[in-house]
Amino acid sequence: MLIKLWNKIIIIFLLCFIYISFKRILVNKINKISVAYGLNNNYFLQTYISIISILENSFSSTFYKFYLLINSKEFKEENKEILHNLEDKYQNCKFFYCDINITIFDDISASKRKKYPKETFYRLLIANYIPDDRVIYLDGDTFIFSDLGEMFNLKMDDNIILGFADRGFKYIDRLGYEDYKYITAGVLLIDLKKIRNQNITNKFIDFMNINKNRLIQNDQTVINVVLKKNIGFLPPKFGIWNFRHKKDVVIYYYNLRNKYHKDIYIKSTFINAWKNPTIVHYVYKKPWLNERKYKNKYFHKKWWNLTKNIGIYSNVTNLSRKKKS
Repeated sequence: MLIKLWNKIIIIFLLCFIYISFKRILVNKINKISVAYGLNNNYFLQTYISIISILENSFSSTFYKFYLLINSKEFKEENKEILHNLEDKYQNCKFFYCDINITIFDDISASKRKKYPKETFYRLLIANYIPDDRVIYLDGDTFIFSDLGEMFNLKMDDNIILGFADRGFKYIDRLGYEDYKYITAGVLLIDLKKIRNQNITNKFIDFMNINKNRLIQNDQTVINVVLKKNIGFLPPKFGIWNFRHKKDVVIYYYNLRNKYHKDIYIKSTFINAWKNPTIVHYVYKKPWLNERKYKNKYFHKKWWNLTKNIGIYSNVTNLSRKKKS
């Protein structure tokens, strides 16, 4: 009788040990992903929706560290409180605020244009503010359809930044530089460790100061020229644009094909990325600018449906009206 009791105690002890060990393994397997946005109060709602699209479509085993690059003197405390509430709601995220020294951009003529505010240049300083080895950088006009773990863990080889291919290489030619690879800056995977080790941030700043009146595509010009051959391409599902029709996807695919972009994407893969994206970048028609005209298009409908699901539909509708007036 005593032996049977001891056997039961031993079995219970072993089961408890296995449970605790398994739980520790699960905790250690949590995929921690760093994501950064540059934003101001005027673009808060759009960025907020992008962030929620990440959290709504993430795996339970993924934890997101959101780094928000802001001017703390202007950024509203109420917006910080709104984001802080997401930590309680989703339990798999944490927000960090990076107060950017914006005086660096005072003499950059491109940053004075209303269409391109100073915040677009914040990503150039990102390695000085985020201590992690790598980060996903997103513009606020993005929508995330699935977990970002696959993108975050992509092999980068010798590349410092990966991005979605852009046909803007013609702008580099105007600056007198050789025709290298060219990416859009709205969706990026950035190796912060390499940027720090190779003093890239100072190279960005030096290039801006020398070419301050010739930055045709602002920070995007800086990234593509300074990094040149250390730029790589993301799989197209990470950052495909919101093309309206399949024919638009095909046209853009062929427009990309110069001597440096010729074989980067397979046509069928490019089209499938548009059909089944992980990240959509609203480069063309912005969903918040005209709900009635665009809401039935798939990518726009997804965006507007999320605003309804999270209870901010009326806020965004008001934003749409303000943009028209």
